[in-house]
Amino acid sequence: MRRAAYRSDKLAWWVRRTALLVGLSVAMGGAQVDAEPCGCAAPGRPVAMSSRFVVYSYPNGPSPESVLDASEGLYKSVCRSLFGQEPAGCWETPCQIVLHADRASYSRAVRGGAGSVGSTWIRMVAGRIVGRRIDLLAESADCPRALAHELTHLALANYWPEGRPPRWLDEGLALLADGPEKQRLHWQDGQVAVEYGAMIRLNTLLTDERPLRAEQIPAFYGQSLSLVSFLLEHNGEPQQLLRFAVQAEKVGYDRALQECYGIAGVQALEQAWVAYVRQPRDPGRTVGIASSLVVASAD
Repeated sequence: MRRAAYRSDKLAWWVRRTALLVGLSVAMGGAQVDAEPCGCAAPGRPVAMSSRFVVYSYPNGPSPESVLDASEGLYKSVCRSLFGQEPAGCWETPCQIVLHADRASYSRAVRGGAGSVGSTWIRMVAGRIVGRRIDLLAESADCPRALAHELTHLALANYWPEGRPPRWLDEGLALLADGPEKQRLHWQDGQVAVEYGAMIRLNTLLTDERPLRAEQIPAFYGQSLSLVSFLLEHNGEPQQLLRFAVQAEKVGYDRALQECYGIAGVQALEQAWVAYVRQPRDPGRTVGIASSLVVASAD
């Protein structure tokens, strides 16, 4: 009876989480490619700019100079953590960072962004990135970590051929920049999916880029986070994880897993990952890239 009650409580919680995450799926589902945000930076906004970023605040809002400095520092931290080096050069078109004073302003700019506090938009033309924009809900206490999350999407888009990293990798790495409580919720989503039959099989998670169904959204975020964490703990270098994902696009996941991790294909990976997800976990624990991003975003 206690097991059945636990299952019932978990499934009710899953339904609530699904409803919440459906509202986040557009704004947080990685960098949004060619889905231009509504509106633009209004004339008269306080502005600060560098060769890489243009920050638009609002009257009596955060200092755009402070946000610009934080963005530059965080972006360098993200690149050092992911790629082992400072970002190279600057972009032809700087990334706009638009700060919103309230939920109404943010929701007008970010379609489908109800409940989120950050979103990244990227415009592609002929395989080249020609536009970048991050929208942030500045009133949220989660804004600094949301900035780190979105800059992770931006760094991966700049690194990846044609700006399109695999969705599981893009979101899994960005989630490591989030706070412990948000990670705990996503991790629990992944555990529920594994235990109660809502798991996205890894051969699908790794390769299927079609839009997610509503009931898949909690599992997608939770599984992406735990899979990235598992691979980072298997080999702690983020650069190895990136090499693996690039190689998988060339030769397929089975061969890339064998070459990069000594794992005998996706089926073997799934078995090891499921066992990993079922282990008890400290909700404040971080791996790989997360340690430096958590420190940087909290400063």
